[in-house]
Amino acid sequence: MGSDLPNALEAARTAGVLEEHDLAPISSELEGVVAMPAVFDQRWVKRLDGVRVKTGETYFDLAEQLIADIERFRTENGCDRLVMVWCGSTEAYQEPSAVHDTVESFEAGMRANDENIAPSELYTYAALVSGVPFANGAPNLSADLPCMAGVGGPPRCALHRQGLQDGSDPHEDDPRSGVQVADAGHARLVFHQHPRQP
Repeated sequence: MGSDLPNALEAARTAGVLEEHDLAPISSELEGVVAMPAVFDQRWVKRLDGVRVKTGETYFDLAEQLIADIERFRTENGCDRLVMVWCGSTEAYQEPSAVHDTVESFEAGMRANDENIAPSELYTYAALVSGVPFANGAPNLSADLPCMAGVGGPPRCALHRQGLQDGSDPHEDDPRSGVQVADAGHARLVFHQHPRQP
């Protein structure tokens, strides 16, 4: 959705979770973190208003902007590897629809602005197209949709399951799957290695 605050330092100060003496050692780094314009659709988060919002004629245009953001971030920061973690607001619940059946149906739906496509799904798609593992930190279906399994070509690199709560994966018993499991307390993270990430 984007923030109207100038940077992460001001956001941290406004949130009031950390004291100023906690922020001081990392204040210059936090000042350098500025929110990018985001994909936002109020139909999915009724109580929020978007501030720094991307515009485009179609959802496909917005996804292409996200892909460009990922590549720009990778280049400007000299990153060899990236991981995207969705920690946006919880979107309205939806059941998967026909637009979520295949990569082809999803891409056609983006071009047609299908009302069943949520912003988190555009981020998932953009990450996977960019070869970036995607971790879903909210209870939405973005990483669990059938269409996402083929984005970017096999093997896919999404965190399987929503909310970072259930790391079960139908492929983790298959030694050929390239699945890596990391236990982190109650959250068991399951990543699929992507061919574009070392």
